[in-house]
Amino acid sequence: MKLSIVLPIYNTESYLIRCLDSVFQQDVSEDDYELIAINDGSTDYCLSILRDYEKKYKNLVVIDQKNAGDSEARNRGLECARGTYLTFLDSDDAIEHFSLGTIMKKAESENLDILYLRMTQYDENGNFIEELPAVGEDAIILPGFEHPRRTFPATLYRRSLTQGFIFDKEILLGTETVFNALSQSRALRCSYISIPYYKYTYRLNSISKQGRNERCYSGYIKGIKNIKAFKDEVYPNPTAIQKKYFDAVITIFMTRIVDLSILPEMNEKRFVEIQSVMKSLDLSYIIDSLSENYKFLNGSFFMFSSYQTYLEYKHKLYVIAHNIKKKFKK
Repeated sequence: MKLSIVLPIYNTESYLIRCLDSVFQQDVSEDDYELIAINDGSTDYCLSILRDYEKKYKNLVVIDQKNAGDSEARNRGLECARGTYLTFLDSDDAIEHFSLGTIMKKAESENLDILYLRMTQYDENGNFIEELPAVGEDAIILPGFEHPRRTFPATLYRRSLTQGFIFDKEILLGTETVFNALSQSRALRCSYISIPYYKYTYRLNSISKQGRNERCYSGYIKGIKNIKAFKDEVYPNPTAIQKKYFDAVITIFMTRIVDLSILPEMNEKRFVEIQSVMKSLDLSYIIDSLSENYKFLNGSFFMFSSYQTYLEYKHKLYVIAHNIKKKFKK
């Protein structure tokens, strides 16, 4: 078995047929890949649709479980996967027809550990929005610590890289960031392929467009702790490039904390708490670095909030001045 595709599903019946058809209209043998579809307690007709497809495609593995969330569904898929390579697909998305053959040929012929795949974004009606940035270059192969990184789903992993890693259900937004970062730290050969592949559906009500509640905030902190614990265990004396790699991932979570959990409501409690957490983890230098963009993030909340108020008034004055200038030009 060359490839396992893990597909968590929850109440996406209006997208599921398109998703399944895209997976089975491919240019590789059914014997060479499998689709592991995990119905995570859907209350619509998703399971019925899966059962119909199960009768037609021998490489479809259907798992029906009580609702446990995306992370647990993906973990169930990881347990069942048999392919040399592994990738993920969301059930409201799709992949390009007849694309897997070229992708698998590149991965195998170049002995890749990770292959980043091209992503295009569409709205819920199927209208094109934008092409997402490439992650690397087709002709370049780099070690994991040096290659650009992007979280799943449009990523092909050598499955052995992911052994021992799971999607942490306590990290509501960003568990895929941790999974990807840890897996890529094991990779020796990473590359990118520019053929059209992943068709991402931008949904306004998607949980990934949220992220300000307490559970998300706690998850961001858990993500930082997970990355730090892994680095300390596996790379206790990291090289400069290894340190830079892990610091960049932690910075992603810190940026989410500031943008989504502190700034919107000027939350002093979280401001003080995250300073304490980062200090306890010997990561205060990351807050110092972020203070270049978020003034006084490494100082007192009074100075931080006062500066943000100043920026807000400065912006309002700019808008007023700009409008007055436009009025006189008329």
